[in-house]
Amino acid sequence: MLETPFLWVVATIALYGVAYWGYGKWIDRNVWRSDAKKATPAHMYMDGVEYFPVSRYVLWGYQFKSVAALGPILGPFIGVTFGWLPALIWIIGGNFFIGWLQDYGSMMLSVRKEGRSFGPITYEFTGARGRTNLLAFVLFYLVIISAAFIALIATFWNAFKGTTFVPTIGILLTGLLCGQLLYRVKMNVFAVTAIGLALVGLSLYLGPIFPVVLPFGLWNIAVWAGICVLILYLASVLPTPTFIQPTNYIAFYPAFAAIILILIGALATPFTIGASPPVGIQLDMGPFLTDPQGILGPIWPILFVAIACGAISGWHSLV
Repeated sequence: MLETPFLWVVATIALYGVAYWGYGKWIDRNVWRSDAKKATPAHMYMDGVEYFPVSRYVLWGYQFKSVAALGPILGPFIGVTFGWLPALIWIIGGNFFIGWLQDYGSMMLSVRKEGRSFGPITYEFTGARGRTNLLAFVLFYLVIISAAFIALIATFWNAFKGTTFVPTIGILLTGLLCGQLLYRVKMNVFAVTAIGLALVGLSLYLGPIFPVVLPFGLWNIAVWAGICVLILYLASVLPTPTFIQPTNYIAFYPAFAAIILILIGALATPFTIGASPPVGIQLDMGPFLTDPQGILGPIWPILFVAIACGAISGWHSLV
């Protein structure tokens, strides 16, 4: 079984179980001392825009998809160039000792400080200069990373001849509808989820049938990028319960389903030894690899930069 992912996946799941129910619970109980009976800023300052109570299911899906976005998915594809074992060790170690501690700590600090963001909290602890320096760095870095992600998404839309654009728009419109149903109509979250999943499934089905092919030639990627910028702008200016939160919540389900299918496939590999792989599919990645063409560079620091979001990135705490 060592030549299959089975044991590695089982061991990793077991480690995460120990981390969550042991190490994580200990940190929560002894360091942050969270109390479910205390009122949160969402209840104390409810305005329906930035402060509002939300179902735990919606919140979990929203946070999950906000974190498991392009970076944690794309990064491991780049980092695995050095072999799957260094990437796996780095992800597990980074998650255990840095990643979740920073994200969870940032969230708890905000909750304890009346729901304030990094700017006001930094001002309280370090003064005006510290706040200015932090916000300037955050803005600079977000511009860089947004530009990189926009370029990748635009290239992705263009490479697949617009077949993924209709599903994207479908998920966005579904998110808008679900936001209205949840917070305006006050519909049950499970009913809203069922409606949302049906519409997402329809969008995924219609994508290949109605591809959106742009006629601008070499300017196609630039136009796709402009559309992506418009979507990001709407997400940043519309109230959170109107757009970004319900959209991320609904988008969580396809991503989570893909993860479950990958895990099922990995756990089924011992039963497929000796079987012929499907036509056109070949996966043969060694545990340790070098970069023979010198495209990426040395494993240090490239591996740890490529797999940043998936291991330790504190940028998720901006959510």
